[in-house]
Amino acid sequence: MNLFSRTFINIKKQSRKNGLLLILTFLLGTLLAGAISIRQAIITTEQRILMEMPAVATIQIDTEAAVAELEVPLFELGREIFVTNLPDLETLSMVGNLPYVRAYDMFLSPQLFSFDLEWSVLEVDEERIIGLDSFIIEDAVNNFANWGRPYEGFPVRGVYNPNITDIEAGLISLSQGRTFTVEEISSGRPVAVVSSSFARTNELYEGAIFKLESLVSNLAEMNLEGITDWAYRFDERFLVHQKVVELEIIGIFDVELELNYELHQSWEMADYLRTLAGLHNRIYIPIALAEPIMREANAAEFKIVEELQAILAGGEWYHLEDDPLIDTIFLLNDPRDMEAFRSEANKLLPGFWTISDLSAPFAVVLSSMDTLLEMADMILWLAVSAMFIILTLLIVFLTKERRHEIGIYLALGEKKEKVVTQFLMEIFLVAGGGIVLSLFAGNSLAGVISDQILEQQITAQSQVTNTSVVPWHLSLFNPGEISVEEILDMYDTSLDMETTLLFLGGSALVILISTGASVIQLVRLNPKKVMM
Repeated sequence: MNLFSRTFINIKKQSRKNGLLLILTFLLGTLLAGAISIRQAIITTEQRILMEMPAVATIQIDTEAAVAELEVPLFELGREIFVTNLPDLETLSMVGNLPYVRAYDMFLSPQLFSFDLEWSVLEVDEERIIGLDSFIIEDAVNNFANWGRPYEGFPVRGVYNPNITDIEAGLISLSQGRTFTVEEISSGRPVAVVSSSFARTNELYEGAIFKLESLVSNLAEMNLEGITDWAYRFDERFLVHQKVVELEIIGIFDVELELNYELHQSWEMADYLRTLAGLHNRIYIPIALAEPIMREANAAEFKIVEELQAILAGGEWYHLEDDPLIDTIFLLNDPRDMEAFRSEANKLLPGFWTISDLSAPFAVVLSSMDTLLEMADMILWLAVSAMFIILTLLIVFLTKERRHEIGIYLALGEKKEKVVTQFLMEIFLVAGGGIVLSLFAGNSLAGVISDQILEQQITAQSQVTNTSVVPWHLSLFNPGEISVEEILDMYDTSLDMETTLLFLGGSALVILISTGASVIQLVRLNPKKVMM
């Protein structure tokens, strides 16, 4: 009788004991299959969620780290913490040249005004905006307009990247003309790239020359005269600095970003509207042109700051930076690289400066996924441990029950290798049948249970108010909170090749290790002692 025939005859002969092995393997395998299915589904879903997160970052002060290290409450940090150890261009360039970054920019934002130019007002559908009244919406979309009537302020951005990172980020697209040259950026040529809506509102065109002014007012003198209306801020009586900047339009861009009405938290929407309105009126100039404009305005303010501090109650809050604050934006190759990028960048940044991103809207969902992942890991290890212990004890018991049978085979001259092979074949055929059946049962069970748990977790945690603040110049990338329905659509416990192979391979390994003690018994078995 050949080996295979004898194996099947013995399985049939030991039907009750093998049936017990089959049932136990099925039950434990179902638990193991469910845990693996959930774990793989969570990992896949987290990767999908991270891919939905904008691969964009900036730098800002880590107030939590500052509070912890300085051992003071947040309100006692003082404004000086935000203007000390400012990262310079060289440091920021090193961060921007990390391998995770595909494009980056460093920019300065001087305050420039115009008596003649008008702000291009953003059009919005107020009925679609939740939680904001008309006054707040109007204030948001007229962000810089009429700051100091009759002057209007404009959001000017002095950029370091000649190609303009906002174009590479997909916020805008060049419709006419060109962007900057490297020489224009480094030399500070008086050239500008403006939006089509700004150009249309002010009847400007490619090649046109327009003027902006850098203005500094003596607020102390205004206060002494009892004037608090900012409409008089740029009255000639109070101006201590006035510089005219003439700019030539070399390029015109269209805003590609559509208004996102899905930001339901009112403070997020107000900030978003202001930034989007600013994008429609944004004026790009070389960073080397923006820097002296800011330094000259700073110098003018330094002349009156002591007078201002003496007049204003608690005037010590009024602080000027010795160096202009450089803002940043980094576009990553892959959003999944964000943590690695943060870790490497933080090694280069001074003081309490750190990488900030848009992970806040995804934090609640990822936290829920991590909770479910911990649960799946616990079940996984419990199932593996239980399967190993129970199968080991059961197989050892079955081996002892068949000592005489095995001894007869050996006494008749059967080789131990053949006896061991037959024994392993019997175990794997029976246990393997249970494992295959448990794969489908465990996967189905995992889909039903984990969907419900995940939905409950996300719903419960989403009720906790999220106080994380989105960095203001990343607000245009803010996708808003991801919904429960979107997560459940991403979450899929369906069997795939990776999950199947992982389960079958892991189960086979556990069964193989569980038979180890029995195989050792068979190898050491002395047929003479068994037959006596």
